[in-house]
Amino acid sequence: YAELASFKEVGYRIVHLTKWLGGNKKLRDLTTKDFWALKEKLKEDKYSASSQRNYFTVLTSLYRHAKDEWRYPVTNLAAGMKLPKPRNYVQRDWEGDEEERLMKSMRLRSPWLIPIVELSLEMSFRRGELVQGAKNKKTGHQTGGLRWENIIWSRDELMLGKEKNDRTKSPTESLGRTVP
Repeated sequence: YAELASFKEVGYRIVHLTKWLGGNKKLRDLTTKDFWALKEKLKEDKYSASSQRNYFTVLTSLYRHAKDEWRYPVTNLAAGMKLPKPRNYVQRDWEGDEEERLMKSMRLRSPWLIPIVELSLEMSFRRGELVQGAKNKKTGHQTGGLRWENIIWSRDELMLGKEKNDRTKSPTESLGRTVP
C-alpha cells in the first residue's frame, strides 16, 4: 500500500484488524467464523457499508499478497464474505444561504481557496486533482494537482495527469483524463 494515496488509512485499519482478529493469531489460523464475527462487530459498531468493505478489502489484499508474492500457502476466506452494498452517493443542492456563508468565510480566512472550491463545485473534481498532495517521504515528489501546462487554452480543455482510479486502468489506457 505504500504507493497508494490510502496508505495512511490502511495503516489505521491494520491496527484495528489486528486487535479485533487477535494479534497473536497467524494468518493461516483465521477461520470463516473469525471473519463472520468481524463482520458482525463492524455492523454492531455501526460502521458504514463502505467502511466494512474497506476493512475486508485490506484483508483480501493481504491474503492475495501473501499467496502471490510470498508463496504462502493460504486460502483467502475473507474474500467470500457477503457484505452490505454502500449507498454513499450524495446528491443535494445548497440549502438556504449555505453557499453565501461558505464564500464569505473563505473570503475572510482563505481567499486563495475560492477558485479551487468554485472549480471543484462546477466540474466535480476531487481535491487531489486540483491541489498538489504532500511530498512523498521516500521519493520527495509531490503528486496530483492542476498545473498551468495542463491547461490547453486553444481547445478549452484541462488535462488531469492523475485520477483516483488510474491504478485500475489497463496498460493500454492513458492515465488521467481530459476535461472540456
